[in-house]
Amino acid sequence: MLSILLAPTSAVAYGASDFVGGLASRYSRAMSVVLIAYPVCFIIFAMAAPFVGQSIELTPLLWGAASGVVALATVWFYSAMAH
Repeated sequence: MLSILLAPTSAVAYGASDFVGGLASRYSRAMSVVLIAYPVCFIIFAMAAPFVGQSIELTPLLWGAASGVVALATVWFYSAMAH
């Protein structure tokens, strides 16, 4: 039952973040948008984790940090959306 609620919520959040990131990149540098968005998203997810019955573990955090290293792709994506 929880997955039925989380799936559309995830889709809306993903689409909204792309739209807002592209919009913010029109008025600011894409790198600045990414440097602000990544920590904000981490804080939101860390606050939401206990409410969905999940614990915060080290291994997924390390995988997430490793994927954050490729944030350059997000910068390019936001730059393209700004144009």
